[in-house]
Amino acid sequence: MLKNEFNELLIIYIINFIMQIENGIYFILQLLLNNKLKNMKTQIKQKFLGAIALLGLSMLSYVGNAQEHLTLSLENITSTASTIEYDLYIVNDGSTDIKLAGCAFGVNYNNMILNGAVASENSYQFIPGTKAQALSGLSAYSVQNTQNDKFSQLRLTMSPALKNNSATLAKNVPYKVGRFVFANSTNWASNSNPSFSLNEFNVPGISTSCAIAYVNNSTHYKGFSTALKNLTCKVVPSPMLNPGGIQVDENGNATASALVRTENGVQQINTKQDANAQSATYVSIYPNPTQDMVHVDFQVTSTVNTLVKVMDIRGRIVKKIQARSEKGFNTMSVSLREVPAGVYNVQVYQDNKLTFTDKVTKKD
Repeated sequence: MLKNEFNELLIIYIINFIMQIENGIYFILQLLLNNKLKNMKTQIKQKFLGAIALLGLSMLSYVGNAQEHLTLSLENITSTASTIEYDLYIVNDGSTDIKLAGCAFGVNYNNMILNGAVASENSYQFIPGTKAQALSGLSAYSVQNTQNDKFSQLRLTMSPALKNNSATLAKNVPYKVGRFVFANSTNWASNSNPSFSLNEFNVPGISTSCAIAYVNNSTHYKGFSTALKNLTCKVVPSPMLNPGGIQVDENGNATASALVRTENGVQQINTKQDANAQSATYVSIYPNPTQDMVHVDFQVTSTVNTLVKVMDIRGRIVKKIQARSEKGFNTMSVSLREVPAGVYNVQVYQDNKLTFTDKVTKKD
């Protein structure tokens, strides 16, 4: 705080000093007024004032950027037939000194990848020995998988560390929080996508991606979150799991792994059909909740016309997009930025047939 106040006073003194110089030059130019010097005086004054403005903006920009900021990221995703691994990182990309006391990662995922299985809480694990040495003073990790009717999330939390045990984060250096593995009791659904995203919202029952840290010489830690606008979350694109689930035999029949919703949950079935007929699909909608974009991922076995409708609780259509989807993996995106906060129904039609419906929550 004292540093920022000193910078602001310094700027004021410099600008006052420059203005005094400007007044002196202006007085001299007044004495030299004649027909030949009028234009010269105007040009000199304009250039001088431009230089003052540029100097002032540069110094104000320096003061304004002196703020704390962290970025959490999920990277380096790999998978086998029934496991998936990734790295979690944290970066001090602000302009202040940071001592990390703790952090939390709430990794939302598409539970359709589970192929009808129910993953236990301990199916999500930290891989020992993968944490950066600089973070060794942090408290022990608590990790678990949370799966229910509303949410599917891989959670990492920890208790805050005292300042003496907190981790000093050098500026713009990625620190590996660790590598984590999620295991399924059966193979992942063919051609499915985990659609990983870091949860940025305060939702009861799941974890919010956030951090707490000591800033500069403070003796009290400070919160970091996207809501506070001092934290950013980044996730690399998720890979397709167990690709190659679509095959066409010599008779032109397509065998595909299709994910369907039943009374017992999401299940995978194998369907045989003519290769030119309506395709079997899986659909994934993410992130959920969202503040803006909603992405709809789906796999089709033939070219179809796809229509995505977003409707409010009264059944009124608030957004609608349509596109021609080619055989294989497709993504369609809808912006809900201008839509009021609330719960909306998302319906996916393919060749005028309803193939999927789900709810998405729009947050302010």
